[in-house]
Amino acid sequence: MSAALAAVMAAHRVSLSAVARRTGAFAALRFPFGALRLARGIQNKVLEAMAIGRPVVVASECAEAIAAVPGKELLVAADADAFAREIDALLREPARAAAIGKAGRKRVLLDYSWSAQLSAIDIHLGAEPAQAAKPVRALTTATP
Repeated sequence: MSAALAAVMAAHRVSLSAVARRTGAFAALRFPFGALRLARGIQNKVLEAMAIGRPVVVASECAEAIAAVPGKELLVAADADAFAREIDALLREPARAAAIGKAGRKRVLLDYSWSAQLSAIDIHLGAEPAQAAKPVRALTTATP
């Protein structure tokens, strides 16, 4: 962890914890961030966090495969100092954090929901494309 990130976390009394099992874990976080350089399988974790309306901060490698607008639907950090700045800004600006979380959730529902994904197949089956995804009011999670 960089000194800048450690300082931000100490100033805001934020603790860092690893999530071994995602089921329901993201709902308990103010905002998750993925300081991971290897972007294999990470996109699903990012999309899951976005789907429940949490603002996410990810490395650029993790954001490349996600059709989201940086700065509006998720935040992208190139290095440890950038992560520290973005996290600090989210903690200082809860309205902005909420707006990014809301926009990220909307992106997931529009582009990554089952109906959005399957509508591309409907064309090849000679069917009418599925209607746009309806927002999900509450997400439930199974207990581990």
